[in-house]
Amino acid sequence: MIIGIGVDTVEIERIRKMLEKDASSAFFRKTYTQAERDMAPETDRVKPLSEYYAGRFAVKEAVFKAVAPYAEMPLDLRKIETLRAEDGHPYVHITEDLAPVLASAGIRRIHISITHEKEYATAFAVAEE
Repeated sequence: MIIGIGVDTVEIERIRKMLEKDASSAFFRKTYTQAERDMAPETDRVKPLSEYYAGRFAVKEAVFKAVAPYAEMPLDLRKIETLRAEDGHPYVHITEDLAPVLASAGIRRIHISITHEKEYATAFAVAEE
């Protein structure tokens, strides 16, 4: 059964400007897990990195919207980690920090989808019992 849904759109240009200014800034260190930063595309080109980080940020917001209203404990965006499966699809990694939040909301699985179109990255999340 579906418990919650969430969607979010992020302007890729906003992330690009932050990357050009300082890719090691507090925003990136505090928002993205080490695993997310390690999985970022290895490139000198800013566009693929901007799209990657914008998509991951949209996932964090979409998952927050799907889970937070039902959780009995606070949900920090840093607890939401998006990784990539061997076949390339993104998934939310249920970490030790995220598991109790999901349990308090009665959520066992989170399904996500990310898309990038011109200037925007959009993510959709479904929280399932």
